[in-house]
Amino acid sequence: MIRPLFVRQYLTLFLSCVLTSPSLVRADVEPCPTYSNILSLTLVESLDLVAPKMTSKCGDDAISTGLYGGLLLRAGAVEEAVGWLEKSLLLDPEQRGVRADYALALSSLGDSASGRQIASDLLESGSIPKGLTDVLSSLVSLDQWTAAAQFSITGGYSDNIDYVAELSSLDLTFGEDGVTTFPLVEDSIATRASFLQQGLVLNGLYREGHLQVMPSISLSERRSAGSDVSDYTSGQLGLALEYGQTSMYVGLGSTDYGFGLDRDDTRLGVSHLLSTKLGGAGCQPGLQAELWRQRFPSVTTFDADVTRLGLWIDCDAGWQGSVYVTRDRAVGSRIGGNRSGLEAQAGRSIR
Repeated sequence: MIRPLFVRQYLTLFLSCVLTSPSLVRADVEPCPTYSNILSLTLVESLDLVAPKMTSKCGDDAISTGLYGGLLLRAGAVEEAVGWLEKSLLLDPEQRGVRADYALALSSLGDSASGRQIASDLLESGSIPKGLTDVLSSLVSLDQWTAAAQFSITGGYSDNIDYVAELSSLDLTFGEDGVTTFPLVEDSIATRASFLQQGLVLNGLYREGHLQVMPSISLSERRSAGSDVSDYTSGQLGLALEYGQTSMYVGLGSTDYGFGLDRDDTRLGVSHLLSTKLGGAGCQPGLQAELWRQRFPSVTTFDADVTRLGLWIDCDAGWQGSVYVTRDRAVGSRIGGNRSGLEAQAGRSIR
C-alpha cells in the first residue's frame, strides 16, 4: 500500500522539475509548424518560418517534414524535397497530400513510372480533394500523347532587317582584264527597323521518363516598318526531342515573300535550359544555337546558310524575350557576300 505522504512528495518533485525545465517549457511554447501556419504567407516567407525548425525535434515530425518537403518542391529544390517527403511518409504513410507531392517530385526527376503508380493509387482511393484529382490525373497520363495550340504576338527590332551587306562599290571581273571596281550609284546600307510577327503553333507531346517527343506545325506572318523585303508568311513542320534540360530539333519550312519569290528552309537547332529560374514570375532562361539552310528554287544566287546564337527567356505568365546574333553566309555568288545582324524581340503567348 502506497502512503499518501509519499505520493504528495513525488507529485511535488515532478511538478518542480516540469516548471523549472527550460526545454520542456520551450517545447510547449514553440510547437512544430503546420499547414495552418503558412496559409497567409508567401513561399519565401513560409520557407523562412519552417526551415529553421527542421534541425530540432520538428525534423522528426511527420506533418512538419511533409510541409517542408512540399515547400522545397514548389521552390524548385526537387532533389532535396524528395528526401523530406520520403521521411514524412515513413513517419506517417497515410498523408495523401504528401504522397501527391512525392508523386510530383518523382515525375520531375524523371521517375514517371513511380510517380504514375502513386498517383493511380491515390485516385483509386476516391478520397482526395478536387484540386489534387486534376494534378494526379495529369501524372497518370504523362506517357500518352497530348496536343495543344499556342498563339503568339511578337514585336522586335533588328539593326539589319533584310540581312544586306553595306557596300559602296562592286568588284567585277572581265575575262583576262582582271578585276575592276565600280562605284554604286547608291550605297547599300543596312536597314534598321522594328517588326511585328504573329504566329499559331499546333504541337503534340509524348513523354517517357526524361525523354519528350514534340512534333509541331506552325504558321506565321511578319510585317516590318520600312522594308517590304522582310514582309512574309511562312509555314513549318518541326520535331523536337528533349532530354532533361537539353533539346534538339529539326524543321522543314517554306516562306512566301509575296512577289514571286519563295524560300525553302531546313533548320537544325540545340536549346539548353539554364539551371536557375529568375524572379518570382518563374522566368526560365536558356541558350540556343541554330543552323538554317535557306534555298531559293527560282533564284539560286540568294542561297545561304545562316547561323544564329541567342539567349532567350520564357516566363510562366506567357511573356517571352530573346536576343540573337546572326551570321548569314552566302552559298553562291550573292551580291554583297556574307551578312550579319543583331536581333532582339519580346512577345507573349496565349495557350
